[in-house]
Amino acid sequence: MAKVNQKDITIFFTKKTYSTYEEFSRKFSITTVWARKVLSNKVVSSLNKNGKYILYTSGRKFNSDGLININGIIFSKYNNTKNTLIHLIKSNDNIPSTEIKKIMGLDVSSQITKLLKEKKIFCKKKGRIYYYSLKPQKEEIIQEKEFNITSLREDDKVLKHLQIIKELK
Repeated sequence: MAKVNQKDITIFFTKKTYSTYEEFSRKFSITTVWARKVLSNKVVSSLNKNGKYILYTSGRKFNSDGLININGIIFSKYNNTKNTLIHLIKSNDNIPSTEIKKIMGLDVSSQITKLLKEKKIFCKKKGRIYYYSLKPQKEEIIQEKEFNITSLREDDKVLKHLQIIKELK
């Protein structure tokens, strides 16, 4: 098995902007498993393209959101989509879902769902747009309004809230 040193890695990634573990392992005649071990903490995998591509992080300039787009392949200095989302939401409290998709350039709805279930992020809906935060959102206080209770439909939120209040008393 060939010995791979830091200089070899730097030269390889100077010639190639990004690569795959398979290509790297073929170049140095090592197994893919060994390539992953050698490159751990030195590369990040692509957020899109199913993580197929790797980018050597040394000397790379990521944007303020921690992302870099090279030929349509998106890399994050936070290494994976979940960590990138957490950082993005942390630095942009109450960020709308439309903005997340625009910044990241890919659909992250499944990762957002997982983070919501894990209670690592929280969501609030205003109109048709979801806003994300790392802190739980305070429930909006229902303003008292005069209304005719007989005009409420069974699926009406006000009726549901009244039923809950009645049960609590």
